[in-house]
Amino acid sequence: MPYVYIIKSTKTNAFYTGKTYDLEQRLTFHNTPELNNGNSKSGIPWEYFFTLEVPT
Repeated sequence: MPYVYIIKSTKTNAFYTGKTYDLEQRLTFHNTPELNNGNSKSGIPWEYFFTLEVPT
């Protein structure tokens, strides 16, 4: 099942919203500088603020 998630940066207090099929893998991506070259890189470290499993 897919998920919608909101993560919060413990460094900047910023929020990031996304979607994924694997919550554990996605949080690892956001928190690994070598993998993450996108908008969320500057907020490392991130933690889950909200997750929602959706049917489609």
